[in-house]
Amino acid sequence: MVALSRLHDRLKSIRVLASVRAKSIPSLFLPVARLRENNKRIAIRPTTDIVIEGYWRCGNHFATYAFLAAQPNEPHVAHHFHAPAQLLLAVRWGIPAVLLIRDPLPAIASATVFLERNDPAVLIDFYNLFHQAVLPIAGRVVVADFPTTVNNMGRVIECLNSKFGTTFTEYCHSSTADADVRKAIEAEHQQHMAGKEATLPLPSKKKSQAKSEIMDRLRADSNSRKLRLAASLYEELRAFSV
Repeated sequence: MVALSRLHDRLKSIRVLASVRAKSIPSLFLPVARLRENNKRIAIRPTTDIVIEGYWRCGNHFATYAFLAAQPNEPHVAHHFHAPAQLLLAVRWGIPAVLLIRDPLPAIASATVFLERNDPAVLIDFYNLFHQAVLPIAGRVVVADFPTTVNNMGRVIECLNSKFGTTFTEYCHSSTADADVRKAIEAEHQQHMAGKEATLPLPSKKKSQAKSEIMDRLRADSNSRKLRLAASLYEELRAFSV
């Protein structure tokens, strides 16, 4: 039974790593993404107005819904595939793009809880592969670190307009505006994830406790080399952040 469980986990890990590699190659990613997209995740097109992408739990929901809430029209936003290819294609096609980043420990721990996995190790690999793929284009997109994304999204949009010559309306944080964004996130989550607390992309006491336990496991010696690489990639990308 234990051997079968380990085999099952290993197969899932292989599937996750195969996924991120495919998501890093535009020609492989795009045909599949077009088949899998819905109103939760949107694939890039040549006519897309903006791409907002990052690793899991880097503020993807808040950035997307805050951006949309601020716009008087309905721009086409490519988001939530957690795919480097979305950003690579944005650069290729001259589409404004935001790369969302976050310190690896809380990002990976939160992703582990969100994806309801037992072993966070494969998600360290995903973190590293994702950020290695986007590092070469970091200077050609707007890079937003997690604290700025969730606390000053207006600044992110301001930098987007400055870099790309766009005229997107800046998001203004307020208790009312942030509450409306939270409601939009909760509504989308209820529709696609049946309101399950573990997968709700908003803070909660229960998830914080689970994340803390995962972070302790992430600090195990067996993960040290991979985490050092993750930290190095994060610092390199943070040098580009707004």
